[in-house]
Amino acid sequence: MIDTASPQPLVHRVELAQCPALPWKNGGGVTRELLAWPPPGDTAIGNHAWSVRVSVADITQEGPFSSFPGIDRCFAVLEGEGVELDLPGGPRRQRIGDPPTAFAGEEPIGCRLIQGPTRDLNLMGRRADGRITLLAAPPGSTFATEAKWRGLFVFQAADVQFDDSNPPQRLNAGTLCWSAVPDVRTAPRRQQALPPWRLIAGGQAFWLALLCTETVS
Repeated sequence: MIDTASPQPLVHRVELAQCPALPWKNGGGVTRELLAWPPPGDTAIGNHAWSVRVSVADITQEGPFSSFPGIDRCFAVLEGEGVELDLPGGPRRQRIGDPPTAFAGEEPIGCRLIQGPTRDLNLMGRRADGRITLLAAPPGSTFATEAKWRGLFVFQAADVQFDDSNPPQRLNAGTLCWSAVPDVRTAPRRQQALPPWRLIAGGQAFWLALLCTETVS
């Protein structure tokens, strides 16, 4: 956990190498869950299990995605030749470097491998709690938003500065950094003043967020 001296929420860190691989029920791959927020027993956002879930999946064979009613999803390819997704608007190829694809969790989404297994980043958000966003994070980019939750996932090692009063942090490959404010509506000015995060150098990386209700409307 990165404890900065600024008034922003604490920045937490979890590494992919620390997360166990859990097989899919249909045998089509394995998933490593980096985060399910809030944790069990935390009722700051509601009584359900989580509002945000971040995971990395290894897809080894074709098949449908699991159904998640009431959940929005974002999907990006990290390794491999990519996939073709059967979306409601028609098929879409997703490769490394393509903008992440967003879709509703209750939609019947099929997935075909283009050429061999892939590794993919998945962001899920409970629709009733806000709107998720997943954006590519090129070196030199910054990210500041009024959000209940925000994160940065670096698939390759990277240097990141979380505020101007502290030196940059070196992140190992496969690291998710995140921070959360349980309800920004109780302190909107504080949220607006949060310092941006800056990706100074690194490879493939993504900004993630659960935007607050006011931003959604």
